[in-house]
Amino acid sequence: MTLRSQSPRPIDSRDYRKPGSNERLFGRNNELNASSVKDGLIQLKALLDGIDAGHTSLADDIEDSNVMTASESHQMLRDEFEKADVHSPFWKKTGTMLAADVYQTSVRQGFFRNFLDRVEVADGAKPEFTIVENHMVALVATTPTQVQPQVISEDATFNPPEVEIVAHVKVFEKDMRSSNVDLLDRRYNESLEAVMVTEDRLFLQGADDIAGTELPLLRFGNSLTPANITYMRQMMETAGITPTNVLMSSTYMSDFINNNDFQSVYDDFTKREILQTGRIFSGLYGLNWFTDANRKRPNLRVLKPGDFYMFADPSMLGAYSDRGPVQATPVDYYNMGERARGWLISETLSFAFLNPNAILKGTKG
Repeated sequence: MTLRSQSPRPIDSRDYRKPGSNERLFGRNNELNASSVKDGLIQLKALLDGIDAGHTSLADDIEDSNVMTASESHQMLRDEFEKADVHSPFWKKTGTMLAADVYQTSVRQGFFRNFLDRVEVADGAKPEFTIVENHMVALVATTPTQVQPQVISEDATFNPPEVEIVAHVKVFEKDMRSSNVDLLDRRYNESLEAVMVTEDRLFLQGADDIAGTELPLLRFGNSLTPANITYMRQMMETAGITPTNVLMSSTYMSDFINNNDFQSVYDDFTKREILQTGRIFSGLYGLNWFTDANRKRPNLRVLKPGDFYMFADPSMLGAYSDRGPVQATPVDYYNMGERARGWLISETLSFAFLNPNAILKGTKG
């Protein structure tokens, strides 16, 4: 059983058709069905546009034969509300499933967790990050929504502060009585926004703050070109950094379609399973290319139109730590004056960018 269900649900991306055609977007090998590189790029853009419009989805719940319908989910919640016992197995089990789904999605799709090195922290110990160079200024998370510069001494390691990400996820009685929508699905998306989106916004805030402090901010003009990518690579390599990942807004897809120079160096059509992680190109100019346009809801996307970042390998970029998976604690909000029950979603983490040369940002205009 999964928490994520929608009514009506978008079409499974494997059954999604090419624009103006009856041909499926994905072939039997789960790779984009394309006759040429340009056609592949057009199909990829069509897929991302379809997700943005809510017509299709790469999400796992579309594939799950055990997904509950909205009415089944709603009736189950109604039955549990009638019991008036937030300590029943339902609330604990559902909260555990909710937290596990959120954590797994964050690990698979989150830029915070995929672009940074994860540092293990033992019980009773403080997080400890290894610095890249002495007498440097790192950007360190000080709250779930803020990063601050911190001067690092000659010590080989430093202990970043830990921050708590906390959210109250509530199922209100009035919604139970007045609506037939899938409330568990909505609570899942609220939880994902509270955790993964908060992590990624913190990551991007740090990237924006550090971009331009060592390497300059770049403007691409009206479109992105291969020359821009080559120039960015050269800038980072001159600073002693090997770029690994690109994070970009999907607004750049048209540039890939309209520029034959891009197509001449790209012949790898991404598999559906990889697209689920947000990685749209592999190996183009020796880089992995990511976007957030694969996320099925607008509230889960964090990039602004025109955003473009080039990052170093995680070992050179920065680090994060957490105290284990996301937790969900059942809460009876009736005891607090609200006609609701739900969960307190929480996690403890630390984060720092450790090398100002490891981030290069560009934009159009």
